[in-house]
Amino acid sequence: MWSTSRAWPSAPGALWPRALLALGVSGAVPAAAEPAPGARPPPEGLVRLAEAAPAVQVEPRYAAAQNVTGAPLPGYGAPEAWCRPELARALQAAAVDLADEGLGLRVYDAYRPARASLALVAWARAAGREDLLRDGYIASRSGHAHGHTVDLTLIDLASGAALDLGTPWDDFTPASHRGGVGGEAGARRERLRAAMVAQGLVPYDKEWWHFRLPLAGTAPLDLPYGAAEALSPP
Repeated sequence: MWSTSRAWPSAPGALWPRALLALGVSGAVPAAAEPAPGARPPPEGLVRLAEAAPAVQVEPRYAAAQNVTGAPLPGYGAPEAWCRPELARALQAAAVDLADEGLGLRVYDAYRPARASLALVAWARAAGREDLLRDGYIASRSGHAHGHTVDLTLIDLASGAALDLGTPWDDFTPASHRGGVGGEAGARRERLRAAMVAQGLVPYDKEWWHFRLPLAGTAPLDLPYGAAEALSPP
């Protein structure tokens, strides 16, 4: 696994004032400010999170090795994050509110191509971890494919570092459940939860990082980030 305290480049200055965040001036990852090389535009109904919610940092971990499988997933041919515009607005508002406390948001995953969820299922079976399917951590049909679901964490705006929330993202153990840890890490989980709930998002009690914005009329998608890929059965 990896550390949740890995530093991330931050903007100059100690804190980003609320007014600047509201205008879209933030310490968002510079590489995400423009589409990544080889990236395709999002399909109708989705937006680039880095553009629509500039107060939110983006670190797409399924496009790299920093996830439970240890490798990029199919469908993540470019380090991008798309989502429904309603979700982007909610995340931007939450980030602006959190900035008053010196806190920010970093998104690890938003829209997830359906093929990536199938690849997660295949990985779990190949690794002998069918318990992750049984216990509700990995599903072949994910809300992420609808673009209304997000995985994220809290960061310290002054240092740019992700805060300790008790377990890494993608740590599929009871310690990742609500109430799975106490102390400062547990309090930070509750602060993240409160910030998301205040914007209408629904938490998932088994994964402190996972939230869904209830939207009607959405459908799952399988358009990959980056170049088109053939979909292989799991």
